[in-house]
Amino acid sequence: MENISLNNIYASLFGKAGLGFMSISLNYERKIGNKKLLSFSLGIAGVSDLGGSYQYARNINLSFFLVNLYNSSGSVFEFGYGITYYNYSEKTYLNSIKTHHISPGITIGFRYQPLNSGMIFRIGIDAGILIPKNDYYIDVDFLKQFIVLPYLSLGYSF
Repeated sequence: MENISLNNIYASLFGKAGLGFMSISLNYERKIGNKKLLSFSLGIAGVSDLGGSYQYARNINLSFFLVNLYNSSGSVFEFGYGITYYNYSEKTYLNSIKTHHISPGITIGFRYQPLNSGMIFRIGIDAGILIPKNDYYIDVDFLKQFIVLPYLSLGYSF
């Protein structure tokens, strides 16, 4: 893994940007060690009137993760841990809700990444626990605050 590229940039569907029906995030990773990457992510998710009681909900998030890579070829297992900040707003027919959360979490997955440079492909799951920053989720039981979201990513290393 010594020859792995210093920089990675990719787009992800779902994953940490989740908390919505459709989500996407833009991600940048920087190599900080032999098999370690520091990952920064900015994402957005949204839902629009699916026949429920709300008109729309949106979520903007920012993540910082440390990712460890396991294997010495271009196909590697990845495990990371970090924190995500969620800024969430929802508009119902009766009122509006704005809240924010922090979520410590992990990422577990597979990635194909050429040793020098080239296309990156990632697939896996992100899991975390929503920690409320106001009273919005106080009456929700603990298991509803635990989130597991699949992700699919495509990008480039250089």
